[in-house]
Amino acid sequence: MTAACSHMRRPVVYARLRTAGTLAAAVLLFDQLSKAWVRSYLPLGSADRQVIPGFLALTHRLNPGVAFSLFRSLDYAPLIFSLVALAALGFIAWILARSRYLPRSAVLALGAIAGGACGNLVDRIRPPHHVLDFVDCYFGNYHWPAFNVADSAICIGAALLLVTSIIDARLPGSAPSAPPAPGSPGSQP
Repeated sequence: MTAACSHMRRPVVYARLRTAGTLAAAVLLFDQLSKAWVRSYLPLGSADRQVIPGFLALTHRLNPGVAFSLFRSLDYAPLIFSLVALAALGFIAWILARSRYLPRSAVLALGAIAGGACGNLVDRIRPPHHVLDFVDCYFGNYHWPAFNVADSAICIGAALLLVTSIIDARLPGSAPSAPPAPGSPGSQP
């Protein structure tokens, strides 16, 4: 890439980083405020607060592992998952800065994922080095694993990134689309 080309891309890269960074900061703020509320008003071990009886409750659980409490018995789990989160954040920043084409939906998806990763990273760094989960969805005796705002942002961002990669064939790694029919718009003369 020439210096002129690189200079012309800078505003685009800054705009991407600003958009993704703003969303990541908003997710991080909402995640940490919601967890602070749970720590203050729903002590660990207290009874769940029913929001929608038979379906949704607020709880206070500490998760030493990752999603669905996987790897909770792994020694050094907080350190390992903190390093994984930092690597993911670095990779997201690299994608935002280096990709030639990223639709706005991909930038927003990466911002949501980054914000969620930061939210859970803060929990892993802060003692007791466990992620606070507080949303409990259930039906009868069947419970979905408890989760938090950061987990939701990561899942929503991943789903949006998947949908974007399927819909927009210009993204790297997208499924190739069929070549245009001869004589149709987009075909080579």
